[in-house]
Amino acid sequence: MQHEECINKCQRSKGKLKELSPQSDVVSIVELLNSNQSLLHWQPMEYLPPDSDCPEILYTEGIIADKLVHGDLQLKRSNLKRQRAELSSFIQQNRDVLKTLENMEREYVSFKFTVV
Repeated sequence: MQHEECINKCQRSKGKLKELSPQSDVVSIVELLNSNQSLLHWQPMEYLPPDSDCPEILYTEGIIADKLVHGDLQLKRSNLKRQRAELSSFIQQNRDVLKTLENMEREYVSFKFTVV
């Protein structure tokens, strides 16, 4: 008896699985979520400047970041540090090349005058 009930449950669940359609399920979920929210609570807000209770904070040249953007800012800062190091290396290489070229020019000019 239990074995037959198990087989019947499996066959019913297989029938239900065939009825599943990812596309229609996603559409119905999105429609359900959108129907629960009304657009009435979305109203434009007027921009207000920050409170002047702490003017020393307003006039500082720092960035005040909350926890939500802290990780993103750290990543951008580390990328900027890496780019700065690469540019510094590139600038130093260019200075070395320029110095070498100037030395070669001096040697060429001094050699030219000694030959003539």
